[in-house]
Amino acid sequence: MIFVTVGASLPFDRLIEYIDKEIASRYDGKIIAQIHDSAKYVPKNIEFFTTINKTEYDEYIKKSDLIISHAGMGAIIDCIKYNKKLILVPRDYKRRELIDDHQNEICDYLMDNYKDILIIRDLQDLYNGILQSISSPPPEFKDGKKNLSVLRKNVSEYLSKNSKENNTIFVVCSSGGHLRQILELSDILSEKNIVLITNRTKTKLKFSKVVKIDERFIGPLLLIKSTFVAISLIFRYRPSIIFTNGGGEISIPFSYFGKLLGSKVLFMETISRVISKSKAARFIYPIADVFLVQWEKNLSLYGKKAQYWGSVI
Repeated sequence: MIFVTVGASLPFDRLIEYIDKEIASRYDGKIIAQIHDSAKYVPKNIEFFTTINKTEYDEYIKKSDLIISHAGMGAIIDCIKYNKKLILVPRDYKRRELIDDHQNEICDYLMDNYKDILIIRDLQDLYNGILQSISSPPPEFKDGKKNLSVLRKNVSEYLSKNSKENNTIFVVCSSGGHLRQILELSDILSEKNIVLITNRTKTKLKFSKVVKIDERFIGPLLLIKSTFVAISLIFRYRPSIIFTNGGGEISIPFSYFGKLLGSKVLFMETISRVISKSKAARFIYPIADVFLVQWEKNLSLYGKKAQYWGSVI
């Protein structure tokens, strides 16, 4: 079985339409696709659904022989976690499928360091890529799991040393890949008094308290809404630590107002940034008490404050 997923944040009609029209009739096995709630193209030749919760999503990943995905961190993390064959089709910034070109950044890195992950940029090459992947042996991503273990240990130690007893820690992130990276640390975070702040997700979140900012707000409106939510929650809880990995519209107001009222700011740059800086990173670097990168080579990109404590892959 092939499982096609486009993630929880945006549709990817170009990929879904090509698979439905060009691949389904040629491939003998089963193809199931997650196409997103706001997809404009509705498949006619493959089984599909829109967006599901994380538990159901994990089951599709586990029982699939091959995953085809946009270059989102959720699918990459899960395929490494479960040693699954993976084909990535990065969204094209020039086609306005994404706000910038960071999916191609991560794909360039993966091509050099994870040979078992196949990158397809021209959809004409997708069918041959499927045949190549299906016939290949299962991958083993041992290094990625080791990096995650190191990250968990270091973040856990920092939170334990710098959070006051019974004091609240805010974990702030946008949905999609940012949230997926935070969930890789959920086992160490669940031991703390955590308030998780995000904007929209169907994932069942196992934290002591979850605040979801209205999903109708995006871009500048999300920044304005997040600012009001940040002021209210920070005055109410007085968190000892703001732990965030972006996106900017949510993480920037929480980091600045938290810092103003005495919170320590622990920032972790998203792993999807390989050669460029995220908006959140640029704004939060000056005030962060600890600023983490997830690629060692990026220590020089940010400056003396940057540290490497491991990564989610």
